Amino acid sequence: MTAATLPPEGDGFAEIRSAARALAGAAFSALQEYHVVPPSRYRPYLQVGRDYEGGDVNVPEFARLCELLDATFPGRFGLPLGASGRDFANHWAYGFIEACIARCSRNGEPFEATATGVEESVTELLAALGSSDAVVAVCRLVSHVTTCDGAPVDLLGVHIVPAEFRGGIFEEIARHIPGGYSAFNGDDPWPMAQPLSILTVEDRGVDRYQVASALNARIGRFLRLIRLLYASTCQSFYEVRGETTLVRRLKPYSTVFNGSHALVQRTVRLSSADEPALVGLSQLLDAVSRQPADMLVTSFGMALAKFAESFQSGGWDEQIVDLTTALEGALSGSSTTDIILRLKTRAAALLAETDDPAEAIFNDIKHLYDLRSKLVHGGSLRGKDLRKRNYAISTVPHDAPAGTATAYMVDRLRDLVRRALLMRICLGGEPVTPWPIDNDEDVDAKLADDATRVEWRKAWRERLASIGAPDAAGRARDAGEFYSPEES
Repeated sequence: MTAATLPPEGDGFAEIRSAARALAGAAFSALQEYHVVPPSRYRPYLQVGRDYEGGDVNVPEFARLCELLDATFPGRFGLPLGASGRDFANHWAYGFIEACIARCSRNGEPFEATATGVEESVTELLAALGSSDAVVAVCRLVSHVTTCDGAPVDLLGVHIVPAEFRGGIFEEIARHIPGGYSAFNGDDPWPMAQPLSILTVEDRGVDRYQVASALNARIGRFLRLIRLLYASTCQSFYEVRGETTLVRRLKPYSTVFNGSHALVQRTVRLSSADEPALVGLSQLLDAVSRQPADMLVTSFGMALAKFAESFQSGGWDEQIVDLTTALEGALSGSSTTDIILRLKTRAAALLAETDDPAEAIFNDIKHLYDLRSKLVHGGSLRGKDLRKRNYAISTVPHDAPAGTATAYMVDRLRDLVRRALLMRICLGGEPVTPWPIDNDEDVDAKLADDATRVEWRKAWRERLASIGAPDAAGRARDAGEFYSPEES
C-alpha cells in the first residue's frame, strides 16, 4: 500500500491515528515540564538525544503507539534483528513527536493533541509507513557558481539557486529538506566566498543512504563538468542530506568540506544554454571512463580524482602535489623513465594556443615540477625561493602580493591539468581515438611529426566545438583576486 492509496481512516488506521494523537498530547505535556516546548522560534526542529532524552517522553501512550505499529506493519517492524530492511517502531514514534513539535511551532499553534500540525504529522506518519521507499534530497552550498540572470536554473537534473545571504540559503535547503539546517546544531559554517549557490538533487529509493550517496556523486559529477568546461574555481562548503518529509527515517545530516579558501576566483554563470555542452562532455567522459571489472584504479581515473581533490585541499602545497599527480595521470603514460620530460613535451605539443605558446607551457611545467620535487622529497624551501618560482610562471601578475601570486601559480597548474584532461577525453573516445585512454604506445614518436601534432591539436578542439564548447580548449580567462568585486 503506497502513500497515495492510504485511507484517511479504517483498515486499522483509525486506532493508530487515535493513539498517535494521544501520544502527541502526552509528549507535549511531558516536554513542557522540562521547558523543551515550546521551542525557540529559531530552532523548532528538535531531536531526541540532542534536545531532550528519550526517557522524557516515556509515557504509556508511547508504548501503545509502538505496539500498534508493530502489529500493523509486521513486514517492516517484525523482521528478525539484523535482517535487511529491519526497522524500529520507536524510531518512527520519536520522529512523529518531533514533526508535531516543528509543525505546531511553525504554525504558531498551541501544543495540544487537536492541533492541525499534529493531524498533518499523523497523516504523514501513515503515508511514510505505507510506502517502502521515500524521496531523498541532497543540497550542497558551492562558491563561484551562479546563473546568468540570477534566477534558478535546472541543468542535468541539478537545481541551481543563487544564494546571496544566509537566510536565503536556509530557506532553500528547508524547501527541499524540512528543518535541514538543524543538521548543523546551530553552528552554521558560513563561507567567506561569493557568489554562492545551492545545488539540489532529489530521487526516490528504498535504501535512503544509498540514494543520498548516489545524489552526492551526481553533484560531484556536475561540478567536474563545469570545472572542466569553464575553468570555474567553484568549491564545495557543505552539504545537507535528508528526506523531503518531516516524519522520516533519514533525518537531516551534514557534511562540511575542507575548502581551501582560494585567493583567486573564476566565476561561472550558468543558463539553460549550457545544457548541450554539459550533456556532450558528460557523454564523452562516459565513453572513456569505462574500466575492466578487475581494475581497481586507472591512471586517468586517478587524474580525475586528484583534479577534484585539489579544490578541497587545505593549502597550496597540497594542491600542487594533487595537481602534479593529476597531470602525470593524464599525460605521462605507463613508462617510468623521463616522466617530467614527457609531460613538458606532450603538454607543449598539444595544449599550445596563440595566447599560450608551447614555450610558456614547457617552462611553466618545469618550474612547477621543480617545486613539486621540493615538496614531496623533503627538500627545504625558503620564502624568497617560493616567491621567485611564483613570478617565473607565465600567468602570474608581477604586481601580485606574494600570497596571491602563489594562488595564481596553483591556478595555472590547475588550468593545464584541466586542458590535459579535456584533450585526453576528446582524443581517447570513439570515433576519433589517436591516443586511446589506456594506451600511450608510440605517442612520442607520433608527436615528433609536425603534421601529426597539428592533426591531433585540431582533432580535440573540433571535438569540443562539436558539443558547443570551443573555448574550453583554450587558456582560462584571467582569474580575479578574492576580494575583487568581479574578475575580468
